[in-house]
Amino acid sequence: MIHRPCGFAKHTYMRTAAVFKLHRIVAAIAWLAVGAGTLAAEAPRVKITAAAVGLPAATAPDAPAAPICKFAAWAPVHVELELLAEVKEAAQIVVETPDADGVTTILAVPLDLANVAPGARLRPRDLRMLPYLRPAAGSGETTVTVRTANGTALSEPFRIRSLRPRDSLTYVVLALGNRLPGFELPKPTTGAGSADSSTGPQRGGRRGQPSTGSLLGIEVQAITSADLRRYGLSSENGVLITNV
Repeated sequence: MIHRPCGFAKHTYMRTAAVFKLHRIVAAIAWLAVGAGTLAAEAPRVKITAAAVGLPAATAPDAPAAPICKFAAWAPVHVELELLAEVKEAAQIVVETPDADGVTTILAVPLDLANVAPGARLRPRDLRMLPYLRPAAGSGETTVTVRTANGTALSEPFRIRSLRPRDSLTYVVLALGNRLPGFELPKPTTGAGSADSSTGPQRGGRRGQPSTGSLLGIEVQAITSADLRRYGLSSENGVLITNV
């Protein structure tokens, strides 16, 4: 028979408990380290500070106007970015939106951020390519995200919920500096070269009772060079006229 000191069992229990407690502490530290690494890996490296769809509208200093777009007509998506951390891999601007038929579409355009320093801000004119979409008539949501080429998110999604396209039968004209007085479209004809006098010149809204397929009217907006520059456009040609 082997006789052991009476305190042997007690010391053995205390040592085992201390080892178990140490293991728990080490495991907790490892779990926290893994969690911190995961959070760091998932932290956004790009922030989308603004996004808008369409061409510039005439603005007032105290009331910026939303860009102009038309139902089912291609419109550019203007995105403003802020780089929060270095991005060396190939990136993309990804736009998800319902199209004119209500079907969700996804468009991605390349985005090169390899030479952009953290803290820098990019305006639409700084980007090589702009995404486009065809606005739907309903209240569908458009989502813009910056991702890597393999689909990893680099930014939080930016949601555009205020998209209100003009009717497809509205002719929209953007003029630099003035509203082009006297500008009118030819009156629709009803026969061989004869004009339909029931509608009158179509400018500034609905005139008469246009038949199905006729224009609802003409909207002329007097924009400024500053309005153009906000979207990376140039005023070199003097006047910009477009049926957006």
